[in-house]
Amino acid sequence: MRFGGVVLCGGRSRRMGRPKEWLRADGEYVLARVARVVGTTAGRVVVAAREGQELPPLPEGVEIVRDRLIDAGPLAGLAAGMEALSSECDAILVTPCDHPGLRVAFLRRLIEELGDAPAAVPKLGDRLFPLLGVYRMTVLPRLVESLECGGFKAAEFVRRCGAKMVDAELLRDVDSELESLRNVNTEGESRKA
Repeated sequence: MRFGGVVLCGGRSRRMGRPKEWLRADGEYVLARVARVVGTTAGRVVVAAREGQELPPLPEGVEIVRDRLIDAGPLAGLAAGMEALSSECDAILVTPCDHPGLRVAFLRRLIEELGDAPAAVPKLGDRLFPLLGVYRMTVLPRLVESLECGGFKAAEFVRRCGAKMVDAELLRDVDSELESLRNVNTEGESRKA
C-alpha cells in the first residue's frame, strides 16, 4: 500500500496567541519536525494551510496545499491534502502540526492497526483523536460531501466513515508516555515541549 502524509496547520492558534507552526522544539520548527517524522513513513508529504498563511522553512520535498474552503476547520485541510495525493497514494497519515512529540513507531503502529478499515484513529479514554490517524483514499468522496453539506466536525466524520478506534493504551509499547498524542495549545505547553 502506498502512503502519503498530510500535516494540518491551517488553524488560527487562538489559544496560543501566535501561530503554532512557528513554535520551536529542540532548535527546530515544530511544523518542520512533524513533517519530517511523517516523511519517514509516508512517501510524499504535504502541509495543508489556509490561503495566505506564511509558513516556516519545510524539509526538502514537502509541498504546501491550500484549503479550498475558508474557515471550514481541519477537515478542509484534510480534504485538500487527500486531493493533492489521491493519484499516487492509497492512504494517508494525517497529523496536526502541533504534536512535537510525534513518534515514527506510533505512526507505523497506526498503519498496522488499519487492517481492512477505512480509517484508524487513536482513542484515549473518551477522547478521540480524529486528526491524528490513517485514512484510506476511499473516504475522500464522503469527506468532500460532508464538507459541502457543512459537516465540519472531525469526530463526527470519523464515526460516519466507519473508522476503527484504536485504544491508545495499546500503543504504549511504541510510545510509553503517549507523547505522540500531546499537542501544544499554550505558551506553557510550548516551553515543556
